[in-house]
Amino acid sequence: MPLSRFVILPLLGAFIGWVTNHLAISFLFRPHRPWLGLRWFQGVIPKNRRVLVETVAGHVASDLLSSSDIARQLNHGQLRLRLSHVFAGALTERLDQKLPAFVPLRSVIINEFYGYAQREVQEWLERDFRRLLDELTDRMDVAGVVAAKLETLDLSEVERLVRSVAGRELRVIEVTGAVLGAIIGFIQALLVLWLG
Repeated sequence: MPLSRFVILPLLGAFIGWVTNHLAISFLFRPHRPWLGLRWFQGVIPKNRRVLVETVAGHVASDLLSSSDIARQLNHGQLRLRLSHVFAGALTERLDQKLPAFVPLRSVIINEFYGYAQREVQEWLERDFRRLLDELTDRMDVAGVVAAKLETLDLSEVERLVRSVAGRELRVIEVTGAVLGAIIGFIQALLVLWLG
């Protein structure tokens, strides 16, 4: 009979450890709404959703994707060159629409204007683009955008997202609970044998 304790108690401990950790992980997300009207019996994430949304949005805006990070990504020569072509093209198109067809050397004027407009816009962007970006990013509310996006996620989507990102780690937690339970069950069997 003592030998069976070394099988039964570790197996029982492993089962209890796995079930406990599985339930703990499930209670992060569920129940979505207070059960039987009891506010304290609700999943941790649904219960604290507002605080979590604000915290995550704040960290994203300050640590992961700040407005200055966005400005840095936008402030490069290729973008300024592309913008100068787009603005010059738009101005040239406008001139093409407004300039009467009977104007002598019309196509030469339009082609020359495009080159001139492109150079002027590029020079202006080189001089003032950083200031323009600073003004834009000062008005940018990255945390607000992230918070609004997170608020629109359904709780089931949040659970699916977390499980897809950290699914393997959550399973490791469950298995760790089973292993620790088995170790505790084995220690209990040793204690029963030693004390008994």
